[in-house]
Order: sequence, then structure tokens, then C-alpha cells
Amino acid sequence: MTHELTAGSRVGRYTIERRAGAGAMGVVYAARDSRLDRTVALKILNGGRGSDVVTRLD
Repeated sequence: MTHELTAGSRVGRYTIERRAGAGAMGVVYAARDSRLDRTVALKILNGGRGSDVVTRLD
């Protein structure tokens, strides 16, 4: 199970805007990329897959 992120939460250089959907492998969020100044899809994987999210994004 993935920890739910809320609007305004930060993950690396991304700021969560809203939850966009979920599937078997994780949750997808609409997030703002501070480096590119645009909205992106950010997928957070469930369980042990990609558990160190910040390292994978930077």
C-alpha cells in the first residue's frame, strides 16, 4: 500500500496538485515540476518498488 499524498505535498522537485488515478502498481498524481515549470504525471509505486522516491526523482 502506498502512502497517500495530499495537495501541496512535496516529493523531490515536485509539488502534488491532485490525485489523478490509481492502479495495481501505484498511485498517479498530477504534480508541478519546479525545474520545468509545468504539470506532469508522477507515479508513486506501491510497496518495495521505488521505496526511496526522492532519490529516484532527483
